[in-house]
Amino acid sequence: MFPDQDSNTNTTSKSELNFNLAAQSNSVFSGKTAISIRNGHHAESWKSSKQQSLQERSEKIKTSGYLNLLANCIDNFTHGLAVAGSFLVSKKVGFLTTFAILLHEIPHEVGDFAILLRAGFDRWSAARMQLLTALVGLLGASFALCTQSPKGTENATAWILPFTSGGFLYIALVNVVPDLLEESNLRHSLLQILLIFCGVTVMVLLSAIVD
Repeated sequence: MFPDQDSNTNTTSKSELNFNLAAQSNSVFSGKTAISIRNGHHAESWKSSKQQSLQERSEKIKTSGYLNLLANCIDNFTHGLAVAGSFLVSKKVGFLTTFAILLHEIPHEVGDFAILLRAGFDRWSAARMQLLTALVGLLGASFALCTQSPKGTENATAWILPFTSGGFLYIALVNVVPDLLEESNLRHSLLQILLIFCGVTVMVLLSAIVD
């Protein structure tokens, strides 16, 4: 009866339906966009935090490497003092001290090289740093020779040998003895004691051989 009114009603309902569909599609698109942005933000923050933690870890490891180099320089300086001071006393004491320091330094330098590799140095840089720290031993030996008195060697050896001997005793009592006491295996403990006696025997034999 009223065709114009029916057509207007159908047009209005279709417009409302299209508007609702457009609104729903826009809301779905907005939700997906927000989720993707949120996920991207979380991914970026996770990557940045991971890179920051790796950078802090790298800086920490490199700091430990430089501290090891500083300790190695001090150690080599005292070794140079010990060798030069021992030769000022006599050739026999000098040869014995040099032999003992060589036996101590070979495994010690290998361990320091491994520490530098873990600290981020490459092989050539670690070897170069080890060589530079070894040159500090020459500085210690030169310092001991410069302190020699023209009237005799008493002034130099009066403090050089006690100083270096105290350093070696400190290293043995603080670093070596606690590890030996923590050993729970009886076989390993007996082997360590046997090696200590072997070291003493070698030094006695060298003392008898070297004039």
